[in-house]
Amino acid sequence: MSKINFQAMDRKTLKAYILSHREDEEAFCVYMDKLHSEAKWVNMPAMNSLYDLEQSNFLKKQSDHKVS
Repeated sequence: MSKINFQAMDRKTLKAYILSHREDEEAFCVYMDKLHSEAKWVNMPAMNSLYDLEQSNFLKKQSDHKVS
């Protein structure tokens, strides 16, 4: 039996594989590495006041409006 090349799989295919082979730790680790490396993380500073929270909600509403 040949070894599966998880690195060559795209994220969607690898996720489907993991969901049907939940005991495969190697596949899971490769999937988590892919998620981390392909993620588009946004670093946000901590909110220190009510004003920060209000601005955060305002910005979220603006971005939701642009997406719709």
